[in-house]
Amino acid sequence: MPRVTPAPAIAQAIGRASMARLPPFSPCPFAPQTADASWTTLELFAVHPEVGVASVAACGALITARGMPVTQVTRDFLRFANGLVARKALLNVTGSVAVWDWKAPTQKDGQ
Repeated sequence: MPRVTPAPAIAQAIGRASMARLPPFSPCPFAPQTADASWTTLELFAVHPEVGVASVAACGALITARGMPVTQVTRDFLRFANGLVARKALLNVTGSVAVWDWKAPTQKDGQ
């Protein structure tokens, strides 16, 4: 699966996150800093393609943050207001999809 390029995707991701009813990620300067630090859309907004957020191991940093504000962005990690850190090297979003592209299984799919 190809990596999503950071800079163009981040601005679109912020808008899509709002539409997906995710906590807003637009407080300046952190949204632009994620692009500058080469964070990809999936590293921020990924969910498991079949079970969504039920598989936290396949989720991006902002999905697992549960709305906690970002206070620091580096190439290697995001720090949140509660002191927790999401380290890019530990994320496993290979095969994941952006939260706005996730489709809940239908009853027919589950049979």
